[in-house]
Amino acid sequence: MVWRSDPSLTGPDMQLMFMYVPFGPPALPAPPNSFTFGLATVPQARGAVRVAGPDPSAQPLIDPNYLGAEHDVLRLVDAVAVAREIAAAHPFDAWRGKELHPGPDARDQQRVREFVTRATGTYFHPVDTCAMGTGPDAVVDLDLRLRGVRGLRVADASVMPRIVCQHQRGHDHDRRKSRRPRPRLRGGRFGVLTLSPRSVVHRERHDAGSRHGALLAVGNCLHHAVDVK
Repeated sequence: MVWRSDPSLTGPDMQLMFMYVPFGPPALPAPPNSFTFGLATVPQARGAVRVAGPDPSAQPLIDPNYLGAEHDVLRLVDAVAVAREIAAAHPFDAWRGKELHPGPDARDQQRVREFVTRATGTYFHPVDTCAMGTGPDAVVDLDLRLRGVRGLRVADASVMPRIVCQHQRGHDHDRRKSRRPRPRLRGGRFGVLTLSPRSVVHRERHDAGSRHGALLAVGNCLHHAVDVK
């Protein structure tokens, strides 16, 4: 399920996912017979990936900058209300038990905001580390050629200049499942460079203690856990 947080937007910027299992970290356990609502937003905050030094095998320096924009926080706070409204709907009456995270006591905006702040973490769908464009900050040009390196193009989700409101790995898979490059890439050497900072982000997330809860922001994504009767 996707929706617009603002009716004036040209497309959706929020996503809800239903999971029939508990989804959360060990710090906030949920019983096996609980279900989860996942809430994701298209963030305004921008992170950064930087080289750590001249050694190409060194782990990159990753700053996801979760909730670095106030608008991201406000939209996720509103998304909690959306998840609660759906969980309280009649079709869930036979299944719904008590709310586990953030819990029935977190009703005012400040309590929900505090939960969103400590619960935010990665959703494991990074893009834009090699954003394409025409400006001086673009890593690749519109033909996906890596600036400053001859004979190398980047053709994966990292070239997307802005995150989308769906699983971008699906878009990436659809683009790459063909064995041949698109026509505009023909006539030269074709290479694929995939940046996958998942393990680094995962470690930093736990070191910072930033993923908590089962109404839980994972990447800019909240997961709302409810016990089952």
